[in-house]
Amino acid sequence: MKKKLSIIIPVYNLEKYIIECLESIDIYNESEVEVIIVNDGSTDSSEKAVLEYICDKAGFKYIYQTNKGLSGARNTGIKASKGEYLLFLDGDDKLSKNAIKSLIESKILSTPTEIIISRYEEFSDIDNRATEGPDLGFFSYDKPFDFYDTFVNKGKNWISAWSCIVNRSFILDNNLLFKEGILHEDELWVLQIFAKAKKLNLNNSLIYQYRTNRKGSIMENVTPKHLLDKLNICNEAYSIIAPDDRHIINSRIRSLMFSVILSLIYIDDKQAIKEIEAKFYDIRKCLKTREGLGLYLCSCFRLRPLTRIIRILRRR
Repeated sequence: MKKKLSIIIPVYNLEKYIIECLESIDIYNESEVEVIIVNDGSTDSSEKAVLEYICDKAGFKYIYQTNKGLSGARNTGIKASKGEYLLFLDGDDKLSKNAIKSLIESKILSTPTEIIISRYEEFSDIDNRATEGPDLGFFSYDKPFDFYDTFVNKGKNWISAWSCIVNRSFILDNNLLFKEGILHEDELWVLQIFAKAKKLNLNNSLIYQYRTNRKGSIMENVTPKHLLDKLNICNEAYSIIAPDDRHIINSRIRSLMFSVILSLIYIDDKQAIKEIEAKFYDIRKCLKTREGLGLYLCSCFRLRPLTRIIRILRRR
């Protein structure tokens, strides 16, 4: 029997969290669901913890690879998967109670589509306080990018890989694997799948629980690579989005560029700053006004970053 769902879990040095993640998965029916765990070269006790947990459990597949990053681990999982649909579960997050049962019994996986957006919940690693994501019933759309517009631009929400359940054939047929070697890979991948998709379904059941405020997270420390990759994603986005839809992604691109300017205060490498600024100039046309951006930034910062901000905004 063909499996309905493959759950792909990348793991890199997550010994503190991975068992909680795996315990949240109720396979429900192992003939329809598989779990693929990709150990991306962990140097802690993650492998030992995973192998001990899955040793007597059917439906789990373990893969070890040398470190390729989050994108590489997800791509390995995609290629090894057999399910009609793919769900990406980060190893420090977890699924909501009865999430898999809800997906199977709701028949949403039996309705042909390319992308399913599910409801999620954020919870803090500090105090475990949880906040539910938006009710998807408030968002209407005629095509996938219409949903992106109302959810991200007007709703001020974020779409990531873990909030999307995607059709495996759609991913493989359109070569929509994750770009390897970059940070913030979700930003680019989400735009890629929305650019290609013709069908989108919404699942208002709570499926995913996203952990925030985790120490040691890849997003915790800002480096030049974080900022350069954001700008490269902005640049690449315009090459993959059809001209008629580019106005929809302008807001998100401006937001990414804005965050790059804000983050310059954390960078001390002068050569890296020059490279970041050069890339910023190339795509600055995405910003509506330099003046409005400058006034906001000047109100946020003091002398040190202000000189950089002025230099960026004045250059033509």
